[in-house]
Amino acid sequence: MDRFPILYNKFNPEHWKNYYELHTKNFKKELSDSYIDGMGIIGENLFEITLDNQISNSKCNLTNVRFGILESECYCLMCPELESFISLVLWMNYENESNYEKKEKYYTILEDYLSKSSSEETCVLTDNYRIRTENFGDLVPFKGTIKKREKKKSYFDWERVPFLKRSAEVSAIHSSPPFMPTFPDSKTKIQIFTMPFKINQYTKYDMELIIPSATTSKTGVLNLGKPSNEVYDKLKSTKTEWYIGLFIEKIININENYTRNFEIIDISSAGVIDVIGHLISQKLYYNYLKEFNLEICSNYELERLFKFHVQKMYEQYNEDVWADLDTFYRIYLEKYFLKIHGKVYYKPYIFKELNFKEYGEFIKYLNDSEEYQKKIYEDTNVMENINLAKKFSKNKSYFEFLKKYSKYSKYDLINRIFKNGGRQWRI
Repeated sequence: MDRFPILYNKFNPEHWKNYYELHTKNFKKELSDSYIDGMGIIGENLFEITLDNQISNSKCNLTNVRFGILESECYCLMCPELESFISLVLWMNYENESNYEKKEKYYTILEDYLSKSSSEETCVLTDNYRIRTENFGDLVPFKGTIKKREKKKSYFDWERVPFLKRSAEVSAIHSSPPFMPTFPDSKTKIQIFTMPFKINQYTKYDMELIIPSATTSKTGVLNLGKPSNEVYDKLKSTKTEWYIGLFIEKIININENYTRNFEIIDISSAGVIDVIGHLISQKLYYNYLKEFNLEICSNYELERLFKFHVQKMYEQYNEDVWADLDTFYRIYLEKYFLKIHGKVYYKPYIFKELNFKEYGEFIKYLNDSEEYQKKIYEDTNVMENINLAKKFSKNKSYFEFLKKYSKYSKYDLINRIFKNGGRQWRI
């Protein structure tokens, strides 16, 4: 089996600084003035933001939570609407005395939520929040509304969400600097992602991991430093060949001297079918990223992709998979990719309020808005259709923002996918 070293510590500071300036400038240029004020990108013009704290026990929180003291105190949370992790800066601008009770109420909700790992709830931020300019991976509650909401559990499993997935051939890509969450010291940027792996060897002092590829028969070899005590204890207590790992990438800037390192902050035991689920979901999502087309492939192409990976796992690792495609789809893909009229579509979380039928209608609306508008007035349920069109118009606006955000936040990844015309990632 061909193997290649994953050189994650190859780092070009000039390349990094140029990306920071270029991506900030170009992203702001693509947004209209109505989106931005002196505090940042205005939440009132955007969708609600969901904050998921389920992995706080994985030590990816940036600092202990204290409230109302310093603007720089923050916490790292998964944000499915922005398809990334963000840092939540715990600062709210409710200076008016009459609004003090509101500020106190929201801080209490945040304090209760952020101080524990929750598998039952998410925290939702709406209205007048801000995404910081210059640091688009930082979110400020500002004058927004904060509430808890029951979690759609199966969606939020970090092992499953497609937008966190990497594999050997893209494991050491550069993340876009202004979109990476920021440590409280403002000197460290981070990115969190998932990869499947086998352990070649490990001690208390270092680890050597074998990372599968999604597109070739080659595998990557990743050497990491000392695992955390929690990860080390989990490795000792589990007897499995495969794991899904939660990794953190850190770019540290001390007096313009940059260093880059990777750490593994959590693991989940996995079987060969989980690895196939990771690689197929990753490939479907990457095909969406190529042109931000929600239509990914046909049902037939999905079936062919499934058979390819089943065969690949057998040939590379001599491991059989006992699962049919329908069961596999329900477990690993259905929350993120919908089958509609013989085709597979990606469904970003910003469209979570659209049911299956509405999402099919929304796809038609995107493909042919003029024809859809014409149909509204020919139908007998005119008012119902007008209301639906208004809803779709807002969702289209949300999607346009998400595409711009993803275009820059995943810039290096998209460039890698497009390399050689993106042939290796085709389904």
